[in-house]
Amino acid sequence: MKTGKISQSIYDRSVCKVLTIEQSRILKGAEQNCAFFADCFALGQMAFVSEDVAVYAFYDAYNQMVASGGTPRAAMVSLTLTTRQSEAFLKRVIRAISAVLEKTGVQMTSCQVEVVDAVMPPMASVSMIGSDKHTRKQIEPGLDIVMTKTLANGATAMMAQLKKEELSARFPYYFVQKALEKRELLSVQNELTLTEEDYLAIPISKGGVFGALWQLGEAGNVGMEIHLRHFPISQETIEFCELYELNPYELYGLGGLLMVSKDGNALVERLEQAGIRAAYLGTTSACHDRVIVTAEEKRFLEPVKPDELLKLIYRGE
Repeated sequence: MKTGKISQSIYDRSVCKVLTIEQSRILKGAEQNCAFFADCFALGQMAFVSEDVAVYAFYDAYNQMVASGGTPRAAMVSLTLTTRQSEAFLKRVIRAISAVLEKTGVQMTSCQVEVVDAVMPPMASVSMIGSDKHTRKQIEPGLDIVMTKTLANGATAMMAQLKKEELSARFPYYFVQKALEKRELLSVQNELTLTEEDYLAIPISKGGVFGALWQLGEAGNVGMEIHLRHFPISQETIEFCELYELNPYELYGLGGLLMVSKDGNALVERLEQAGIRAAYLGTTSACHDRVIVTAEEKRFLEPVKPDELLKLIYRGE
């Protein structure tokens, strides 16, 4: 496609017509001058060479909102593609995000698409607005920390998409397919409905689980003691991280969630009975030390770092 904003004809046939009737009607209504009033707001962003680029950005914003107690209502999508992407690629992006909108019941209020002449992956930004936000209880010392899904859930699916041919040449078909199936585990809505306590939850995203743990500590102004051997991790993630020399603890973990509870073991049991993998990681503490315990030593958790996935995304560019 040519640089600049896409033409009206491309917009009509590759954006509006791909969305459902209800979504298209709201989309066109957003062309008028209007104001939005919402109780809560969240922003998700992603750069990725895949038609799922907007899906990952969507769930990043969606998970932030539901974890903080909000109800997602509408999404504003902004896409930046390059001249290397075709109109067919744009259609696939819109089709993918349309399916997610239908699944979650979130409406699209606008969709902007621009094409630039640059060497970069396609980029998506999703601004989420919501309502019915209620205040969750603050994180306190003496609570158990529970993690859902597995380490680097989102990154594992993205690696399988980005490097599918290369990985398929090294691993059996079912192995790569299992990693791709993690795309179906990007929402944290189900696990939030299973907790009997209403403490603040922290979605795992950029910066991986170590980044999310740091955010949890900052949110509650608490310390913690975390046991490294307790982290749940899939064999696909282990193999992919070894191949590309990535640290799974600092790798994009979209779909995972950190929850706190007075009885972490009971929460883990409820989650696993519902088919959601979960693990007890450790406890929060009144001191401000945030400690990672291994078999050999104790070391301190560091502030959020740039996500390990960036190494792979931009290495391919």
